[in-house]
Amino acid sequence: MKKLIMTFLILFLGSGTLTVVHANCFQSVSLGEYPLGEWSDAGRTWVVSDTVGSFSDAITTQSALETHKNTLIAQCSTKGNAVIAAVEQRLNEKRAGLGAEFDRTCTNSLFCSMIRDITIQSREYEIDREISKMKSWYKLSIEKCVMHFNYTFDVLNPRLCATE
Repeated sequence: MKKLIMTFLILFLGSGTLTVVHANCFQSVSLGEYPLGEWSDAGRTWVVSDTVGSFSDAITTQSALETHKNTLIAQCSTKGNAVIAAVEQRLNEKRAGLGAEFDRTCTNSLFCSMIRDITIQSREYEIDREISKMKSWYKLSIEKCVMHFNYTFDVLNPRLCATE
């Protein structure tokens, strides 16, 4: 398909009008963005997520680029830990309502009273496991976020025209 398009352009425009331009440097660059990911309950009635950076941030000098990189790296941790705290709060709120939820759904008074405590303890254990899994997952996402901005900086910094 590419060959067909090139042939058409050469025939239509002539072979002398096609030039390939390679930029030696860029007037501005962006370190982009990194989505930290999202965590939700099974029914997706709540979702917690955040993103670090923005593709619209255009940086024109190497010193500003380094400052911006450091800011974004700090935001990886700040925003990531805020997401962890928000998810943990949601899960702990769910934990606090386990007794009321059980009482609302279990209607056989003899049977329910026999399994109430063990059922609630089991659900609390599930929530503890989910909190632990979520924290590990977001800590890895925070590390990947830092690596993303370091790598992008290392690639783009030497390609920025304005060295000051």
